Amino acid sequence: LPRRHTIATYSMCDLSTSFAFKGLMHGWSAIPIISLAWAMLLLVAGFWFRASENTACQFATTVDPICREENARLWSLDGVTQFEKVNDLYMQNAVWAMFITSLTVGYGDIRAT
Repeated sequence: LPRRHTIATYSMCDLSTSFAFKGLMHGWSAIPIISLAWAMLLLVAGFWFRASENTACQFATTVDPICREENARLWSLDGVTQFEKVNDLYMQNAVWAMFITSLTVGYGDIRAT
């Protein structure tokens, strides 16, 4: 048996993953750990969001019929005026979208059609 199981048996304590997690979250280091984990999650989610948004309907080899529709190019926020959607290549826009989404703030006046 590993050494941790022997120590756990003698001390009658469960040294599992939840025990280690509780140890990390107890004390002054909990806030930096949670903040770092959240920031890393925002960066990873922002990267994947940016990667999926930039590749949607942009390739000449895309054969999906939805990409040929007018709604794939022209967007409308108020139902009257239209503008052509341009995918931004900036990482900060994708991270901002993930930040707003993770805080559940959102923008109620802007929604997908």
